[in-house]
Amino acid sequence: MNLTILHRFHPAVLYCYAMCLVEEEGPILGMLFTLQGVTHLDATAVLVLFNLTAQAIEHTIVYKNAGPDQAKMLDGLLYYDSFHKRWVIVQSIDEEYIAMRTFSPETGLSPLCLIDRDEAVETGGMESALALQIWPDYYTFLYPKPFDVHLRAPEITKRDIVIQQAKWLAMRDELAIITKNDDHLGQIPLWTSPQTVWLPDNAEFDPGTPNAHLTSAVHIQQSTTLAESELSLIYSDAKVHLLVLFSSESWPRTQMELPKGTPHEGTQWRAWLTGWDRDWQQLLWVYAPDLGIETDAKPSYLFWPDSQVALVAGPPHAETATVVLAMAFQKNGKGVSHAACLDEHGQPVQIAADAIGERPELCCAGSMVVGVDLLDGTWRLWNWKVLESTHFAHHQPLSGACKRAHVFAEPASERFWLVEEELEGVRISHREVSTLHEVSEEVFVAGVRVREDGEELPMFGYRRLNIMPYQSSLLFLARDASDVMALYKVE
Repeated sequence: MNLTILHRFHPAVLYCYAMCLVEEEGPILGMLFTLQGVTHLDATAVLVLFNLTAQAIEHTIVYKNAGPDQAKMLDGLLYYDSFHKRWVIVQSIDEEYIAMRTFSPETGLSPLCLIDRDEAVETGGMESALALQIWPDYYTFLYPKPFDVHLRAPEITKRDIVIQQAKWLAMRDELAIITKNDDHLGQIPLWTSPQTVWLPDNAEFDPGTPNAHLTSAVHIQQSTTLAESELSLIYSDAKVHLLVLFSSESWPRTQMELPKGTPHEGTQWRAWLTGWDRDWQQLLWVYAPDLGIETDAKPSYLFWPDSQVALVAGPPHAETATVVLAMAFQKNGKGVSHAACLDEHGQPVQIAADAIGERPELCCAGSMVVGVDLLDGTWRLWNWKVLESTHFAHHQPLSGACKRAHVFAEPASERFWLVEEELEGVRISHREVSTLHEVSEEVFVAGVRVREDGEELPMFGYRRLNIMPYQSSLLFLARDASDVMALYKVE
């Protein structure tokens, strides 16, 4: 295999929030970064649009990533709106706001628009947004909204936002810097004065700052609560739309009565997979595996177990789509796990008889699911014919040097990529899904890291991994021994 460095970014690039690949437009790889700064006043973000065919940056958009009262952007998601040919940035600001911006080369960068605010009196803060669903006439934001701690779990909120296109396109962030390269990133602008932020014309929350104003360009069409849960995760594809809930049994609420566990009803942390229609309007089914972990002695002060859930679209079964899940939860030295294949109606097609370890990750190619996990202190690789057997077909330990492993299916093939993180670098191999054998010589990239320390987040740590298959290659962002971020390609 060959390793190519497609681009080395300016040393000021600190961290990547999200990547988004749009193959019909170039193809273009969008990357949302934060830049190094000295104080919260110079908090700066940059959106880089990279043309993979030309292997060059098409646009670099630098902007102040702060909200009201200089509140700093803590997290971000990146999407592409193919209906209106623009990029959409979903921002979580200072654990208080969910907000958005849009960018297109023709109209520039929009100003910041606040979508919702954490209004609880006593709260742990607004968590990161779960997902954005893009429709021709509106955007659906899905996010956990905190309630007062110790009283109720966060509300998983669905908020539909209608944009008046002509008015929205006329609104621009005039201070944003848009160029064709990233050479200027070392000279970070100091935006010391507050920037104008906008709210939907019918917003019920008030940031209480003079630079926040209502705009008729944005309107809240509908806002509903889907469920209540301490932790949550969204998975969505063409046929399956899942909201995964993980909470104490006595806390979660949905439109449908959730099945309880036995014999410790009300005293366990448990997981529920809830299936919804494509509009996130109606709860269709609930799948609740019979496993749980004891809650704390004082359930009003909940401490999250270490929780991981992996989901991937599985092979078709009896003309229905499937989804394969692997979940593992640990607390106080005890752990439980579960793996299954469900059809699009939430009915089990297969339940794994083999144990699942910690930190599971999955991919699927053809009729075979490939997974990695940490079992009894050793990382291992396995595959599973989910439509034929309850047992894994093959499993093998990975090198003792492996500190974390990830798998990615190669599109339209029977192969996958295995990425192993080691202390000295990253090892990448290309393998057959049926045998797990390597199909070419592996590549070891010395001195780089693909994850930052302390990135493990409950339920969605995978979101921080900026690696993705592209045609017959693998793209990934990594920081090298010089602490410089670079975009790599292996093929």
